Amino acid sequence: MCREALWTIGNLCAGPWQQVEAVFGVDDLVTRVVELLGATNLRIRREAVTVVHNITRFTGPGLQSVLVNLGCIPLLCQMITPELFDAALEDAAVQDGIQNSITDALLSLSHIIDATGVDDVREYIFHDVRALEKIKSLQHHENELLSTAACGVFSALTGLR
Repeated sequence: MCREALWTIGNLCAGPWQQVEAVFGVDDLVTRVVELLGATNLRIRREAVTVVHNITRFTGPGLQSVLVNLGCIPLLCQMITPELFDAALEDAAVQDGIQNSITDALLSLSHIIDATGVDDVREYIFHDVRALEKIKSLQHHENELLSTAACGVFSALTGLR
């Protein structure tokens, strides 16, 4: 049920700005979505990443700062886990879904950087060197969207943009 609720919220957030704003207007809904980025169930985490990605695509610094203050950066970084590919080697559909979720997490970080500046993201990622290494390694992934997203975040973090 949780996954279905996230799917519905994600669809709302993929709509016009007014729908995203309405989602932010529901008490603790966005807080709960951010919390679910850290769920133990990978399917729930993937749906939560989609919701955050849809939110970050259309919002400005104010709402993205809310996401940052709710702690989404470390949780998005946790989703950037190339090791997840190893667990999905046997199932191409699962692997594609994981690649899409990691790409969405990277793009969300990129949108947050664009809206709020690099400092919030850089502060966390440079504190957790593993996150930076994960992003760096994904720059050479065979999936072009994934590698492009990783290159964009890495460039922004290192000032190469």
